[in-house]
Amino acid sequence: MFKVLPSSLHQKLWQQRVSNDNNQVWVLKNPQLEGLLMLEKQADEIELAALYLLPKTIGKGWGRAMLKHACQQANVKQLHCWVMQDNEHAEGFYRHLGFTFDGELRKVAFSGSDFMQKKAHLATDSRFF
Repeated sequence: MFKVLPSSLHQKLWQQRVSNDNNQVWVLKNPQLEGLLMLEKQADEIELAALYLLPKTIGKGWGRAMLKHACQQANVKQLHCWVMQDNEHAEGFYRHLGFTFDGELRKVAFSGSDFMQKKAHLATDSRFF
């Protein structure tokens, strides 16, 4: 069921994402790299394409702080993200920030496996902004 991506493929995927002009990337260094956030500009809104923290960093407010900083810097007014369907921890995090889940699902194929994701939205009138 689980597969490890070869590091060459992993590096290639991230190089493509980071070098895309529609993407903005922020990192959390404290003093070592502890988190990464990427916003992707789309036709009508911004997608939170990635938000990753090291386990030791989770629960300390850094995810919220990174997202708020990135949204302010990028002048984000509307935001959406896709959350793995069974990731209750991530869903709780996003709900706590004011995201709402609208029931939209998508199937994502990655490295020979299919995954279901739920779409979440953060509106302009959210207390988060």
